[in-house]
Amino acid sequence: MDKKISFLIVVLFAVLVAFSGCSSKTKTQTTTAQAAFVGGSQGLALSFLPGEPPAQLVDCQHFTAGIQVENKGEANASMVLYLSGIDLDGFNMKGDRAATLNLNPAKKIGQSVVPGQQKVQSFEFDGRDVFATGSFTLYANALYNYQTQAVSSVCLNENVYQQTTGGPETCKVSGTKTVENSGAPIKVTSVEENPGGFIVKVSNSGKGYSFLGPNDILPVINSVTRDTDILSNPDQKDKVKIQAKIGANTLTCSPDAITLVNGAGQTFCDMPTNIKGTFVDLLEMTVSYGYADRTSTAFTIENIPGKTCTAGTGTSANKGKCPDTTSQATLDAVGGCAAITQAQYPNIWTQCNCGA
Repeated sequence: MDKKISFLIVVLFAVLVAFSGCSSKTKTQTTTAQAAFVGGSQGLALSFLPGEPPAQLVDCQHFTAGIQVENKGEANASMVLYLSGIDLDGFNMKGDRAATLNLNPAKKIGQSVVPGQQKVQSFEFDGRDVFATGSFTLYANALYNYQTQAVSSVCLNENVYQQTTGGPETCKVSGTKTVENSGAPIKVTSVEENPGGFIVKVSNSGKGYSFLGPNDILPVINSVTRDTDILSNPDQKDKVKIQAKIGANTLTCSPDAITLVNGAGQTFCDMPTNIKGTFVDLLEMTVSYGYADRTSTAFTIENIPGKTCTAGTGTSANKGKCPDTTSQATLDAVGGCAAITQAQYPNIWTQCNCGA
């Protein structure tokens, strides 16, 4: 009886130790997975400031549209911010039609998170008159370049078929690997390893869409870039560019420009050929892209019978009107005052009263 009790005690102790070891291992893996990045599915977050514009306006009332932009992800962002959804000329928008901003990313230092940079951009309007009370929706649009960093622990083996032939294993070459991502709207969702390389799957977890420039290079974004430029070239939309490496080995990924269909796509990255021995290493991936996102707010304008806006307090009678047919044709061809900036067309801007 004593021997039986002693045996049960030994078995119980062994189970408790094993359970403790498993729990400790799981906890360590979870901590490691969370420690590398801040994480999250956003790049830049846009929001209209409260009361800018007011929800209720009257004829010819001056108002400000204020937009807060915050970099919630972990990549530097260079962006253009512009408004749409209303007739910018009809509302007598003052100043430049777009703003270019640069925002620093969020960072993880030890166990602390340093938030990304925030900026506020304001646009001024002198208002307009309406024949009847009407409702309007104003959009704030952001176009910016961004990157996602992702890492995955993979198995490298100079004898890639050792696993299938029943030889001793240091790690498994085949199978789905765990992936960690930096905070960004585009994610590497899975890495599946086989003896020939890695199937890398990517998806869009944000609310906007990704894009590349012509010939699948990173887009050039400046004060005149608009989403209409992207949408008019559908072969540029819903694309990302991927680069991958293991240590000093740059991997060949085909295709390197991934098209996202219904928000998801994949590529195949070749296994390095100069492996010596069997070991675990990090597959490091960089996904680069332009990203388009927007937010909106609604407001109404109440008609005041008999009130007419005048220049300086409402719609300027001379705005967009040029002194000669050549200048007028040039302005009309580019889409009117709302489509240009003073820096881009200084003569047309002045001659045609685009700043009125």
